[in-house]
Amino acid sequence: MDHSDVLSIIRIKYKEKPYKACNITLETDQNLCYMFFKNFRINTQNCSALRLSYEGLLIMQNYFDNWKILFDDSFIIKSKYLLHFDKISRMPWYIDSTKLLLFDQDLALKVKLSGDLETFMENFKI
Repeated sequence: MDHSDVLSIIRIKYKEKPYKACNITLETDQNLCYMFFKNFRINTQNCSALRLSYEGLLIMQNYFDNWKILFDDSFIIKSKYLLHFDKISRMPWYIDSTKLLLFDQDLALKVKLSGDLETFMENFKI
């Protein structure tokens, strides 16, 4: 799944059930990508990165199932976590200092079974 797929589905779902906090009908796809994805990048061939911004998370949670992995108080987001999820995620995802939210059930199960992100990265190398 890529950005255009996500936006197409959101636009369809938005028509069925508008999200009052945001009027997405007036925005271009590129503007929505910059609004919804924290690390949205465009190169000559395609767009990349499915890490959600907080606004993107709110929209996605409104329309899609998600799986939450909570972190303890000592958790620190490391760049290697961001790079790893950027490379392996086929669906949008969100991370902050308290939680990881995944919209991919299989990936969420793998992370949960691993126990922590360090173990997950060791078990599921890129």
